[in-house]
Amino acid sequence: MTAFFEIGLSILLKVYLMTNLLMHCGGSHVTRDDIANAPTPNRTRTWVPVPHHRLLELAQTTIESQGYSVTNQAHGLWGNAGRYFGLMELASQHEADDYRLVLGLRNSHDKTFPASLALGSQVLVCDNSASSRAYFSRLSGELYLPR
Repeated sequence: MTAFFEIGLSILLKVYLMTNLLMHCGGSHVTRDDIANAPTPNRTRTWVPVPHHRLLELAQTTIESQGYSVTNQAHGLWGNAGRYFGLMELASQHEADDYRLVLGLRNSHDKTFPASLALGSQVLVCDNSASSRAYFSRLSGELYLPR
């Protein structure tokens, strides 16, 4: 019975995470391969776009270096891959099984919003730029992101 419950809880958590990445304004759910293949526009004299896959890789590397692992994830692209939205469910060996932190990510190549991260126990990210979270951080121009 315990194994059945754990499998059911795992499926429920995956469905929950997917429902908190709302793609109803023209965006679509995609795989990490789709993100890796998304085009990045050329830089200009005053603007250097962050490739969507690079933001995702940096977030995952940082997560793992702090002792967390990604247990579930959902990703979406909008407008010819001009905007990226993602959610990553995090786990650590020091947490309870019924609670997970969720990292929300977003990035745009059309200058709508800067690369941003959100962290909380329940994070909502939508392709209409709405979000709900406990903590939100915009990555400013002063922050060095290796490209």
